[in-house]
Amino acid sequence: MSGNSIVPNNHAANNSQVKHNQIIAWVTGILTLLLALFAFVLSFNALTDLAHTHKVSIPPLFPFVVEFGVIIFSLNALFRSMNGESAKWQWSLVIGSSLLAGLLNIAHAETDILSRTMAAMPSLFLLLSFESFLSLLKYSVTRQSAIVTLDKIQSAIADKNAAYDKLLTDKQAQLDKLNGQIEKSQAQLDTLRSDIRATKQATKQSNVQKMTQAKQDKVAQRRQQVLSMLEAGKSEDDMATALNVSVRTIQRDIESLNGQVRVS
Repeated sequence: MSGNSIVPNNHAANNSQVKHNQIIAWVTGILTLLLALFAFVLSFNALTDLAHTHKVSIPPLFPFVVEFGVIIFSLNALFRSMNGESAKWQWSLVIGSSLLAGLLNIAHAETDILSRTMAAMPSLFLLLSFESFLSLLKYSVTRQSAIVTLDKIQSAIADKNAAYDKLLTDKQAQLDKLNGQIEKSQAQLDTLRSDIRATKQATKQSNVQKMTQAKQDKVAQRRQQVLSMLEAGKSEDDMATALNVSVRTIQRDIESLNGQVRVS
């Protein structure tokens, strides 16, 4: 089986499990409330009869005072515990109200054990069923809060990842730009080095040419002087002394001048 077919099946299984859990939670909650309602009705009738027997001014209000105390104190305890506060006093009131309702129901019942046991059951089951419903409600709220918190954490992680990706992209762009500038600078440096080498080579050639030309000019000038001295009848030694060169140099100059005359 391919990976593409596994993911949808798992997703469908998860959705199905979530729906089943929701159905179970709703059914449990409804049955719990029904049980609490039935227990309340039984206890209500017994406490109403007891209030009527003892001539309470408005008998139906008496069971509301007793039984609603259990509900109100329980809701208060749930609220405080879900907000991280101590609820010991509220739970003490819940237990005390339940015991009071049970004792009053027992007082209204016949004196045999079975009748008193049956009379105590509505108040006890009202307490247990309502506390079960509150526990279910607390679990649902806590679970939903955990889901919301998880979503916030995942959203924060996604935002951080996006910020890191953007930062990485920006840094990569800056690095690419810097690498481009380095390559451009390297090319300019290579060009500058090539220009310097060419300039040095040209300068060297120019200096050689200048030196050669200067040497040739000096030789030509000396030979012109040698020619003038020859016409004046000077000897080779006199010319060498006058020009501060060797006799051999004077002889080469004379040979060069003779060669120029023959060519002419």
